[in-house]
Amino acid sequence: AGSYCARGASTPLPCPAGRFGEIEGAADENECKSCPAGHWCAPGIIIPCTKGFFNPTINATNQTACMRCPDHSTTNRLNSTSKWECVCRQDYYQTDDTSDQGWCAHCPVGTQCDTPGSTLRTLDIRAGYYRPAATSIDVRICPDASANCGDQSVCPNSTSGCAGGRNPEEPCRAGLGGHFCSLCINASDGIQKYYVQATDTKNARCAQCPKRALALVLLLAAALAATLTLLG
Repeated sequence: AGSYCARGASTPLPCPAGRFGEIEGAADENECKSCPAGHWCAPGIIIPCTKGFFNPTINATNQTACMRCPDHSTTNRLNSTSKWECVCRQDYYQTDDTSDQGWCAHCPVGTQCDTPGSTLRTLDIRAGYYRPAATSIDVRICPDASANCGDQSVCPNSTSGCAGGRNPEEPCRAGLGGHFCSLCINASDGIQKYYVQATDTKNARCAQCPKRALALVLLLAAALAATLTLLG
């Protein structure tokens, strides 16, 4: 393989550079195949690009056709064909910048990038931290982040309302919302609730308003409405 035996030739002839042979007993140069993307081909021999390199072109004749991934990134396999196969290494995430210089950036405080492949949209936010959107890199510590943490600087057991995690659509614990997850989301049953801060023993949460307190709130609201009517 890697060569062909032309009619009248005394020895096998190697396939031309940029092509390779995989058929034993090939009799014609036309039976040599084009070197596929993700590889380069010396005369008759196909060689895959190593990990951390990629080649989007065919018929490559030199190892330099395999281009290195941007800084702080690598590929997960041999013979990669696109820069989009380059994933950022541990402690880095892939940004929205498609230039080689901005492909990967160091993961900010409040995130954990313990495995390769983190992206801006899949950043793993630590418990006790909050970011407003999947496209934001503005990761901030929540006011209640230290609850149930003692002296720990990194606290996976924080009872903060800021749950963290990889899902940017659900940054808060159940029933909580708003900036820093400190607001109660009104349930469809119409029950009035109030926000309860995190403690060392309980997660931040929403609790149902006591009936007496609710009645007082409604009475005050009615009185305020009446006063505004008279003033108007």
